[in-house]
Amino acid sequence: DIVEELQDTVEIAQQGLKFLLSDIDKIDDEARQETFITFFQEMNSVKHSYFLDYFLRVEGILKGMTQQGAKLPHEIELISALIPIFNQFLRTHGVEPQESIGDQISLTLKESDHYEYIGSDFKNVDERKTVEVISSGWICEGKLIIKPRVREMGQIA
Repeated sequence: DIVEELQDTVEIAQQGLKFLLSDIDKIDDEARQETFITFFQEMNSVKHSYFLDYFLRVEGILKGMTQQGAKLPHEIELISALIPIFNQFLRTHGVEPQESIGDQISLTLKESDHYEYIGSDFKNVDERKTVEVISSGWICEGKLIIKPRVREMGQIA
């Protein structure tokens, strides 16, 4: 009967609409996540002087100074107070450094794909090179969004 066919058609259309709305929500969430990641990638780009990396360096310098008992000028104390606030903001959004600046690690050619490698060419796939981490790289919710930069030991900047 025609009423049953129309009811079936309406049910099918409602299901299709439900799936379509679900797909739109998923696409919207993915677009937001991509925009968020792009924001942090841009923040740590050459164009913006590797802001996140410099932030980590300043944090390390200030910690070192206070551990050595240095008395910070009032203006610098204000900056040091902002660091934990910014760290909390990053953590809240799942953004964390990947590596520790200054660490030395040993890499093969294949492993170097996970880094921005600065140094001489690898002679073969088994060769290992000792590198220093010069930029931490950044992860967002466990996903690498900015590769760490490493420099082969003995290479000039």
